[in-house]
Amino acid sequence: MNKEIIKRLIENALKELETVDCESNTKQIHTTNSKKVHKAYDILFNLNQKL
Repeated sequence: MNKEIIKRLIENALKELETVDCESNTKQIHTTNSKKVHKAYDILFNLNQKL
């Protein structure tokens, strides 16, 4: 796996995390945040497994 692919995967995970809303307390926002965090975790976990 080359550096460009690794960089792109990490950037994708960070983009998911930077859109997490930590200020709102509504159930809908919590659900959306949860999905974003899980997606970022999945990206990084799969990257870790490949390395």
